[in-house]
Amino acid sequence: MRLDVTANQTMLATVATCVTAIGTLANAIIDPRDVFLEGLELPRGLEREIAMDGDHRYELNGDDSRSLATVGAFRVVAERDLRDLRDESGDRREPDLRHLRDEGLVRSVALDGRERALTLTGRGHHLLEAHRRDRDGTRASRPSTPA
Repeated sequence: MRLDVTANQTMLATVATCVTAIGTLANAIIDPRDVFLEGLELPRGLEREIAMDGDHRYELNGDDSRSLATVGAFRVVAERDLRDLRDESGDRREPDLRHLRDEGLVRSVALDGRERALTLTGRGHHLLEAHRRDRDGTRASRPSTPA
């Protein structure tokens, strides 16, 4: 009987170690752009959701929101800097960035050579401001009309 108790304790300790390791791994793969979503009420999930701004309707997912918020924070961001850091293939999020351009929220500008960067359009800036929360959790005052 003593052997069974010891085996169960060992198995429980192993499971606890695995759960801790999984939790640590999950925390390690948080997108570094998440910090720019603080204070914004925009979609964060994998599926695209509707984000309204006055009469304008945009379909955004979490990657779109993170990229948009990052460009809003820095004003000009090299497209290569927006690639998914968890993706070793070097995929530059071209479909997501193209979607943001198609939605009229960002525009692509030439830097030097083949380098390209993104900036917010007036509509992109307006969408971010319209979905910004104050520190107390209330919506910030909104600009009157999108550009």
